[in-house]
Amino acid sequence: MKIYGKNKSYSPHTLYIAINDNTEIVGAIGIRWKQVPILLTYGGLIGYSIRPSQRGKGYATEMLKLALEKFKNTDIENILITCKNFNIASKRVIEKNGGKFENKYINKNDGFTYLRYWIKII
Repeated sequence: MKIYGKNKSYSPHTLYIAINDNTEIVGAIGIRWKQVPILLTYGGLIGYSIRPSQRGKGYATEMLKLALEKFKNTDIENILITCKNFNIASKRVIEKNGGKFENKYINKNDGFTYLRYWIKII
């Protein structure tokens, strides 16, 4: 797969690692900087994961807030972010960060239903 040039499925990506006050890795969040068709369907521009032992402590909410700030000086005004319909914790994180539910998307490749949210960059 070609990843440079005019490839319509590639988006530059930055990965940030979240570390707590005890210098333990608690999670990671990735930002995709280009809105390519697949990401506008169900992938979204931001993806995050929290270490199981660190879930429920507010890390994902804060990580998403910080990631959204990275878009303030770009030409991207609205961010699509998705989560699987059974991931209630992620749904709450998105909503706490201003996510407005648009619709559901059933991915025929993996069989999962994704909830699609938009967050306006202020």
